[in-house]
Amino acid sequence: MMRKRWICIAPAALLCASAAAHAQMMGLNPFKKPNIADIFKPVVGHGAIYETQRTDQEGALKLPLEMTVVGKESFEGREAYWLEFAQTDAKSGSLGYAKMLMTKDDFSLTG
Repeated sequence: MMRKRWICIAPAALLCASAAAHAQMMGLNPFKKPNIADIFKPVVGHGAIYETQRTDQEGALKLPLEMTVVGKESFEGREAYWLEFAQTDAKSGSLGYAKMLMTKDDFSLTG
């Protein structure tokens, strides 16, 4: 069951990262001011829980999305942080996880 979850989450995470990179190359800014890079101040061991709800489905459940900074390392000479995401699947109720390495430059047009 978890293996199926990862098969869905990994391509989705790659697609999101690819879309953001493509938008930056085309000169599009997916973030309105304030730029998220200005407020991205990760601290290892800290995180937050957000409530999410699909807007394309009527009566969709509100589900928690947990985001946690789980590590820090250097990537291509820049400070990078490992972010872990956990969310409950609305249909099965199972918990899925994803982890992503991100830098502040991933959020800015000048990066």
